[in-house]
Order: sequence, then structure tokens, then C-alpha cells
Amino acid sequence: MKRFWIGRQDWDHTFFVHYRIPTELLHLHVPDELTIEEFDGSAWISIVAFEANDNVLRLASGLSVLPSFLELDVRTYVKYKGERGMIFLTMDANSLTAIKGARWLTSLPYYESYMNIRTHKEGCDFTSIRKGKKKDRAVFTGSTSSQSESYPAVQDPITEFLMERYALFTTIKGDIYRGPIEHAGWEVMDAEIEIFNNSLFDFISGFEPSEPIVHLAKSQRTAFHPFEPVQQSQSTD
Repeated sequence: MKRFWIGRQDWDHTFFVHYRIPTELLHLHVPDELTIEEFDGSAWISIVAFEANDNVLRLASGLSVLPSFLELDVRTYVKYKGERGMIFLTMDANSLTAIKGARWLTSLPYYESYMNIRTHKEGCDFTSIRKGKKKDRAVFTGSTSSQSESYPAVQDPITEFLMERYALFTTIKGDIYRGPIEHAGWEVMDAEIEIFNNSLFDFISGFEPSEPIVHLAKSQRTAFHPFEPVQQSQSTD
């Protein structure tokens, strides 16, 4: 039976900053039911930033269009019963409407942030400052520049591992849920980034980021399907 998407958006001016990370540092942040996936001997964690345009929600009353907004995610790579996917550790956006809707529907770890993007021929400059108490204010500022022509992510093993993910896992009231993601295969450019501030990883004790792998992508239309429970917690009397 064909499934219908519940949300659709275009990811524009997207960049990915990928770091190796010791697997043991992620255990506190990933549910035990999910297997942290490794490539080339280590787990990986990525910063993903984009401008979300043409945002459409499919509601019972019809289609609803949301204004454009910016988003900045931290994700890592997992498997559930052999299926590759990802799990978001933090998600920042500058749209309170999008944040409230996502929290209500999925309990994804969204935070409201002040954000700005300035695009240029080679890439973009991106700033994010999380709102809230000073001790909780994660900050990221960086400037990207492309270093290659665009190519399909599937052509390179590590790029395919990091980019070609079509399932999002999360927990809702202790249960594991899977959200299918639909989009074309990624076309990416190798890139460089100059990072001026980054406290996005401060919640991971002991993590010291090394030199990252960086990719840019121009645009990608993405559709989200309803989350489905894949493992429910055992309740006790």
C-alpha cells in the first residue's frame, strides 16, 4: 500500500561537517535498542545545516504552507535490525512554529535559536545561537567553500555511508519509532569549512573533534512519512 508523506520541504544551501567519534562516547546518547554504526573503525557524528524552503504539511484539513526557516542538526549513524538510519542528537531552528509542531508530533530534540545565513558563490556563512540560559546556549559559526565539482554521493564509500540515509529513528515515551525519509540520491561537492565557534558538542563529555570531512549540496527536495513504532518498551505492573 502506498504511503503518503506528511511533510515536504526543499533543503537549500546545505552543508555537512562529519567527524570521527569514539563509539563509547555515544552510548549515553543513543538508545540501547539501536546499534551505533561504524565506518573505517570509528563511529561518526555530523553537523548538518540548511535553509528549509517550500515547507508543506499534509493535515486533515488540507495542505498547510510554512514560511522558510533555517535548521542546524547534530546526528549520528545507527542500525536497527540491519536497516541503516540516523538519530538526531540535537536540532536547532529559527521557526517556533516548526519546532512546536515537530515536538508535538515526534518529540524530536528541537531548540529555538537565533540564526543567519549569507550565501556566496563558493558556499555560505552560517551562524546559530541557541536561545535559553547561558549554560545551555550552543553556538556555531562557520564559513564553507566548495572544492570540487558536484558528484553522486554513491561514488565514494564514506560519502555514501554518511549521506545515503532514508530512515530516522527516535524515541517517543520510551518506544523506538522509525520515520521513513524520501529523496533522490545526494549530489555533493567536497568542501572546506572555517569554524569560528562551535559548542554544539559540549554535551558529549570527552569528545575532542579532529579534522572533519565537509560536503556541500545545492538543493534537495525531501519528504517525511509518518513515524511508526518498531519496538515498544515492556511495561511493568
